[in-house]
Amino acid sequence: MRAKNRPLIAHFALLVAAFGQLQPASASAAVSAEAIAADPLQAADRKLASVTLPLLRQNARLCRIFAPATGLVLHSRDQYTNPTFERFHGDSVLAIAAVAPGSPAEAAGLRTGMSVLSIGDTGPEQWRDANVTPLRDAAYASLFAQSRDSLLVVSDGAAARTVQLRAPLGCRALVEVTTESGLAARADGRVIQVSYGLVSGATEAELAVIVAHELAHQILEHRRRLDLAGVRKGFFGQFGGNLAANRMAEEEADRLSVHLLANAGFDPDIAPRFWRTGMGVSLGSGLFRNRAYRSPDDRAAFLDREIDRYLGNGAGPTYPGHLLIRRDGPIIY
Repeated sequence: MRAKNRPLIAHFALLVAAFGQLQPASASAAVSAEAIAADPLQAADRKLASVTLPLLRQNARLCRIFAPATGLVLHSRDQYTNPTFERFHGDSVLAIAAVAPGSPAEAAGLRTGMSVLSIGDTGPEQWRDANVTPLRDAAYASLFAQSRDSLLVVSDGAAARTVQLRAPLGCRALVEVTTESGLAARADGRVIQVSYGLVSGATEAELAVIVAHELAHQILEHRRRLDLAGVRKGFFGQFGGNLAANRMAEEEADRLSVHLLANAGFDPDIAPRFWRTGMGVSLGSGLFRNRAYRSPDDRAAFLDREIDRYLGNGAGPTYPGHLLIRRDGPIIY
């Protein structure tokens, strides 16, 4: 299976990456898009991609780092420890895991299950030279030096063809599904990981709340700011000054999340509503609840106040300067 929780370096998301020239997959090795889409992990990739794409695209003006928001999710053969998943790649090392509905990737004719043979003028040797695992991560890094237009060579098991993929810039955030069956989401400043259990069990609105919160951490540069302040995470992050700083970061992310949702066309009220649902209560309650988070009831009330004060009409566009200005300063608690 795909690794549960690899080191958080550049992973895949709703972005296209640059890959080198490979030989086209043979027709006998190809897998139909329908067969792959039926796989639960592939379905989870597509679901997460469809929710994340508007959050990345419509909040670009709030971000400082950008990448093409294509709606394309890629995966490489070396991501998997289960050899049965090699069927997703045919004779190639890179394939399309999912395509977000209504995305530039879909408009360009790209489909789940296609082998990606090249993007731009970089190739497999460049990925290997980068010494990054999985190779997909090094390939994504190549994209970030390119323009909004990318040339891809793809194959569906027949003849290879060249596709021009044009996509607007969005926030540079790499979002992936891990194979964890529990409810988990995390971010490290570059990558957002959401567990399979959470993606498959949440509605699209609930999933949007989760992704918006993690994206808010990235936009507010919390990892960098907490590191500069010497703040610890995990178990020791729940005591003393560490607890106060981590709680402040979580509260900032909660507050910004409703603005991200509004800009992306979601009703911001889905955020406080989420923390009053069974899933929200399950995530935020219990004996082992991380003390850096408010209780679900408190988070819901906290979000209600942010919406009432800044989003009275319940919709975007919104530019939350009162929160964005904080990323240029230290964590204050």
